[in-house]
Parts: sequence; C-alpha cells; structure tokens
Amino acid sequence: MANGRLDNGLIRMEREKRFGAYIALSLIMAAFFLLRGASVSGTQAPPFIQRPSPAQPAAAFPGFPIDINMATADDLRLLPGIGEKTAMRILDKRAELGGFRSIEDLTGVERIGRVKLDRIRKYIKVGAPASAKG
Repeated sequence: MANGRLDNGLIRMEREKRFGAYIALSLIMAAFFLLRGASVSGTQAPPFIQRPSPAQPAAAFPGFPIDINMATADDLRLLPGIGEKTAMRILDKRAELGGFRSIEDLTGVERIGRVKLDRIRKYIKVGAPASAKG
C-alpha cells in the first residue's frame, strides 16, 4: 500500500510540474507576441503601440484637417465627439452665418463648448466660405 501511495504522489508532483511549466511557457509566448507585434509580415506593431501621441500634428492623419466650410455631415462625424445631430447643427450654423470666419465660430453651435472645441481644434481648419468662392 505504501508503494501505491508513493507512486500516486510522484504522479501528482509530475503533473503539477508540467502544469507550472505550461503556464510559464504560455506567459512567455504571449509576451513575445505582444512585444513583437504578432503580425503576419512581422513589420507592424499592434495598434496599442502605434497610437499617435497627442502632440502629433493632425496632418499625420489622412484627410485632416477638415475644412469646416466645405465639410459634409459625414466628414464632420469623423471628428471626436461629433455625432449625427451635432454635425447637422454645424451645417445649419454654417448656412446661417454664410460660412465660418474662424474656428471660434463653432462655439455658437449648440453642444459645442470650449472643451469640445479644444478637442477637435487640431483636426479642423477654416477655408474661405463656400459663398465667397463661387
């Protein structure tokens, strides 16, 4: 009987060692793939590493800055914090004013205050109003 208990104890210890080794190997592999990028080509890092810094200029994003005097509702919805209704309000205000003269004019749009304006400022510009171009 003592021999049977000893064998069971050894088998249990071997299983625990294998399980620990499996966990350690899994953690090492996960860390390797996350740090390496885990892409097929091996040249692209994961998106959380490639995020542009807040100090990076808006020109680094294709299509930005958006001219708020020429933008469509779909263009405006690309801006952070601007949804469908706010985009329509911007278009209504632009029609009312005959075009925006400065970025600050956006504060006259309902639901756009100083904080939201500061958040989108780097993504927008003011070109000549559409009525002045034609």
